[in-house]
Amino acid sequence: MVKKLQQRYLDVLVGKIELNSESELVVTFADGKLKEYDDLKVQADTHTIAQVTNGKPNVGRVEGNQLIIPNQKDATAISIAVTLPHGTYLVKVISQEVLVARKLVSDLFEQDGKLKPNVTQEVLDQAWQQVNQLPQDSKEALAKK
Repeated sequence: MVKKLQQRYLDVLVGKIELNSESELVVTFADGKLKEYDDLKVQADTHTIAQVTNGKPNVGRVEGNQLIIPNQKDATAISIAVTLPHGTYLVKVISQEVLVARKLVSDLFEQDGKLKPNVTQEVLDQAWQQVNQLPQDSKEALAKK
């Protein structure tokens, strides 16, 4: 029961994971909670690509409540885990296809939420086709923040 409570608490640790225009992996944490953990690992496939200890990453940089890790466009899956004295907890997992689709959709919009001026029906059709080709579970993950 306590393990379930711990998992629920950690489930809100990560707000979103996305790729930015420089192919950096951007992990957004809730309210600076990144600094609360002694051992937080970000993995690409089966390899640890960053370890964060007390808010300080061994790779990449922290800006506010975001961890930014360079050169991550080729990973097929990203996962985040926290190790505590009583166990290791998987916090979030996201596939590369969902990351790429999120980036594709977000690149269509300005920061204020309006479509960019260069977005045409053809561009929207291409985005729709790419997202529509995803497996159903990936589409569902794409719809989640």
